[in-house]
Amino acid sequence: MMPDKIHPELATLVKKPPIGDEWLHEIKFDGYRIICFIKDNKIKFMTRNQKDWTEKFKELQFEIQKLNLKSAILDGEIIALNQKNQSDFQLLSNSFNKQKKIDIKLCCF
Repeated sequence: MMPDKIHPELATLVKKPPIGDEWLHEIKFDGYRIICFIKDNKIKFMTRNQKDWTEKFKELQFEIQKLNLKSAILDGEIIALNQKNQSDFQLLSNSFNKQKKIDIKLCCF
């Protein structure tokens, strides 16, 4: 049975990164943290504060459907790529208000 909601792990601010071979580090994306629920070919995007943002990312829904997953929960970050192919939070924020096509990606953890 799939849960209705999940609270993602969030980054913790520290003075310096941990030391040791058991730690991995990843690139910090500048975007919106999203949990993507896939059940019976239906896709739902939920923010870390449990807001339904499915309607905001219709084009991304089509791309995820191409994965042909019957049931899954994807934890990730939705980002917008600028002309330099870098994540750009301002561009992502502005994409909600503009009719211009913005390159949106879901980077899964």
